[in-house]
Amino acid sequence: MGLHIATWAALVALVLPLGAARADTLVAGGDHRFEDHSFETHARERLDAIDLSGANLTSTNLSGSSLVDAAFVSALLVNAVLDGADLTRADLTAAVMTGVQAVDTVFRGAVLDAADLRRSDLEGADFPGASLIWVDLSGSNLDFTDFGGADLSGATVNGVTTWGANFSGAVLDGASFSGSDVLKTRFNGASLLGADLSDLKNAAITDFTGAYYDSATLLDPEIDTSRMIYLPEPGGMVLLSAGICGLVACGRARGVSLRG
Repeated sequence: MGLHIATWAALVALVLPLGAARADTLVAGGDHRFEDHSFETHARERLDAIDLSGANLTSTNLSGSSLVDAAFVSALLVNAVLDGADLTRADLTAAVMTGVQAVDTVFRGAVLDAADLRRSDLEGADFPGASLIWVDLSGSNLDFTDFGGADLSGATVNGVTTWGANFSGAVLDGASFSGSDVLKTRFNGASLLGADLSDLKNAAITDFTGAYYDSATLLDPEIDTSRMIYLPEPGGMVLLSAGICGLVACGRARGVSLRG
C-alpha cells in the first residue's frame, strides 16, 4: 500500500527545482507541496487548510497542531508525530504513514484511501465518518480507536490489536483482520460482507450484534452469529422477492374470485 519510499523520493527530485532551499516555516492555507520539512517541529501550530501534498514530513513533529481541511495527498509521513493533532476532513489519500505516532488524534471525516499506516500507534484516535478504503493498518495499535461509521472497504487490518475499539456501523466489506486481537471490540451493525475474520484472538468476547455478513464472509469459529444478520446472495434475494410478490398476487386474485 502507498508509494514506496524510493519511488516517492525520485518523484520529489523531479518536481523540486535543483538546489531548492528548505522552507522551515509552514503557513495555514499555504501551498507547501513537495517541500522538505523532514525532522522539523511544528507542534501546537494552527495550520488549517495547508497543502502539503507530496511533501517530505519524515519524523516531523505535528503534535497538537490544528490541520483541519489540510491536504497530505501522497505525502511522506514516515515516523511522523501527530499525537493530539486535529486532522478533521484532511485529505491523506495514498499518504505513506508507516510508523506514525497518532495517539488521540482526530481524523473525523478525513480521507485516507490507499494510505499506508503499517506499524503505527493509533491508540484512542477518532475516525468517525472517515474514508479508509484499501488502507493498510497491518501491525498497528488500534486499542480504543473509534472507527464508528467509517468506510474501511478492502482494508488490510492484519496482526493488529483493537482492544476496546469501536467499529460500530462501519463498512468493512472485503476487509481482512487475519491474526488480529479483537478483545472487547464492538462491531455492532457493521457491514462484514466478504470480510476475512477467520483467524481472530478473543473473538468470543467481542460484540458482533447486528453485524451483517454473507456467504463470502469468513468467520472465526468463536464468533457468536446468533445476533448477527445473514444476507443471502443477490440471486436468492431476487427469488425471495419474486416469491413474496407471487404470494401477494395470489392473495389478490383469490380475493377477487371470492367477491365475484
